[in-house]
Order: sequence, then structure tokens, then C-alpha cells
Amino acid sequence: MATHSPLRAIDRLHWLSMRRHLGDKPPAAAQPESHNDLSQLPPATLLQVARVTAYLSRLVPGRDAAAARAWYTEAMGRFLPAEMIPPCNPPDGDGLVHALEEVESLPWMLRPVLVRAWVDAAIATSLRARLPAGAADALRLAAGLLDSPLPPELQRHYVELEWTL
Repeated sequence: MATHSPLRAIDRLHWLSMRRHLGDKPPAAAQPESHNDLSQLPPATLLQVARVTAYLSRLVPGRDAAAARAWYTEAMGRFLPAEMIPPCNPPDGDGLVHALEEVESLPWMLRPVLVRAWVDAAIATSLRARLPAGAADALRLAAGLLDSPLPPELQRHYVELEWTL
């Protein structure tokens, strides 16, 4: 993927998604009753959620560092008080994989809550209160990695084809 140029952040998400579709197994999800609110997750798990969110901050708001921090703070603030939000430190590729392993093991019902927080933050921090195409692509890949359904605002960006035989 990066033979002639550095690997872009979106390429890493594409690569992870491709591996998943080719048979990589996600970690087993936690039992649904173990946590029913993102803010109640253990601190180590919240840190991994913050790391994945920080990685996405490189993609969702665009290349502007101030916009990236604003989106990250808005997304994490959807389930954590401001004083508990970790600093926005995007991980490298290996750090992303390790963080995703933890986030993928969230209870199945919490994953859509996280994806919705990301989408809502992207809309709230965009200039036109709309989800930009690049942000939609990154969030769709992230939702796929988490095996989460797409929120309606994100789903509207894509056409699903139905095949009948």
C-alpha cells in the first residue's frame, strides 16, 4: 500500500477493513450487562476509545489541527466531562490496532453509541452542519470495524444495493 509514498491515515482504515473482510476475527464482545454506558467503562478502556477517536481526528475534520482538536473534544465530550477527556494524541498504526482490539470488544449495544457520538460531533463541528464526504468515509470504515450499524445521518451518504436471485 505504501510502496512509493507514506501510508495515509485513511489507507490504514481501508487495510484493517480489508483484513476483516478476508477473515480476521474481531475480539469477542463483552457481556451486555457488564457496562451500559460509555462513561462507566473502565479507565483503560476509555483511554483506548480516546486513542481511536484521536486517530479519527486526523481524518474526520480535515487536515486543520485546531479543527481536529475541536472534533476530538466534541466527540469525547458526548460521554465524558471535559476535565476527564484525555489529551488528543493520535496513535501510530500499531497503536491504532491495539486500541481497536479493545474498542472492538465493547458490548455490542455500546458500539453504535460511540459511532453516533463521532457522527454527531462531526456534524456539530462542520462549517455547514453537514457531514463532509471525507468524514463520512472515515466514519463508515470505523463503524464497519466495530461491526456497528450506521447512524441515519451517515447512512444517507451511501446507497445500499440489494441483490435478488
